[in-house]
Amino acid sequence: MKYVPKSWTGFVGLIVGVVLILVGLELLEDVGVLHDRTEQRVAVVLGDDLHFTTLAEVDYVVPLDNTCKHAEPPPKRGCIERYADGDEVLVWYDNADPTHMWEGSTPGGGVATSALYAGIILVTFALVTLYAAFVLPRIKQGSARLQEIIRRAPRP
Repeated sequence: MKYVPKSWTGFVGLIVGVVLILVGLELLEDVGVLHDRTEQRVAVVLGDDLHFTTLAEVDYVVPLDNTCKHAEPPPKRGCIERYADGDEVLVWYDNADPTHMWEGSTPGGGVATSALYAGIILVTFALVTLYAAFVLPRIKQGSARLQEIIRRAPRP
């Protein structure tokens, strides 16, 4: 009876972990589609806008979201240098919608990967909890019975 609370936590953890894994896989599939459509180009800063030409040879002008070129490291986070006209910036964009731009890795990848890994870790802990709640006591009980049989067995 003392293993009931552990077993409920194990079952709940297992269910939540499986849900997190499924959500993570679904999110990763969406991120993968965006990643496949991602292209890179060098954009030029002119005023408060980025000007670039896509790989399909279409010109785009997109507002510059952040004018800070170099920032101080945390905790200050102050801007040291701002973009000037003519500065070149490497941008990543969605070829289905070139106005959807970002810097660095594909957006959403961190959330998807975190959900997937959290689900895997939760399922692992849940399985260990269920093992400790249901399997280990039976192994100990069987081992005790075996020890009792061996102890009672006639000696030659």
